[in-house]
Amino acid sequence: MHITYRRPSTLGVRRLDPKAPDADLDLSQMECESAPESISGWQCTRPLGHEGEHRAVFGGLGDGPAKAVVLAWTADDVPVTHVTPACMFCQETSTVELTRAEYRLFTEGEPIQDAMPNRPAPERELIRTGIHPTCWSDAFGPAD
Repeated sequence: MHITYRRPSTLGVRRLDPKAPDADLDLSQMECESAPESISGWQCTRPLGHEGEHRAVFGGLGDGPAKAVVLAWTADDVPVTHVTPACMFCQETSTVELTRAEYRLFTEGEPIQDAMPNRPAPERELIRTGIHPTCWSDAFGPAD
């Protein structure tokens, strides 16, 4: 989970934060209700099936401005598009969808086999070096 917005505690109870993201409410639809893992008491109030980050708003309970975003976050299951380095054989780049957890571990320096243990070795090689499985086979023969 990655927090993308948190309402400043220095704001008065009724003040709106001009830096807050749009609440994106649609009261005619069911709410997403995804909850952030490490912060209890909040759940996503955006419509079910929304794209992008989750957002939680104040209700009408007097704890803040009604329908003002309090918290926004992305979940580890939200895909991140990773552009690979150029392949050393064909010079082409590729894009691979990674989970946010995979991307975070990989970019923080975790060995790729630990960051992405469920991906096959040729795909990990593509992500790490940009070498396409077919380019590898053409150069060195089929993988064992």
